Amino acid sequence: NIEGSTSAFLLDFGNLLVVEFSQAGNACYLYESAAAREVVPDLWTSDPFYPSTGSRALKQKRKAFYAVTHSTYWQYRMEQLLAHFGIRADS
Repeated sequence: NIEGSTSAFLLDFGNLLVVEFSQAGNACYLYESAAAREVVPDLWTSDPFYPSTGSRALKQKRKAFYAVTHSTYWQYRMEQLLAHFGIRADS
């Protein structure tokens, strides 16, 4: 549950949490496991998350390993970052 007009898609890879937002102008945030537990302590909670304000904010740039902005070549940069954590598409 997220408050506001945007939505977020959370991908939990165990060692990495990726938070992708629905609206243009948002970055994709990557959190290593320790920071991910601070940002999202309980993935299954019914309490709402917030895009960028308060203690339950999903956009916490200072805690993020990296924030990928959706600009030219962002897909390539994202592929590199995921590979850094051993996450690759099957060939």
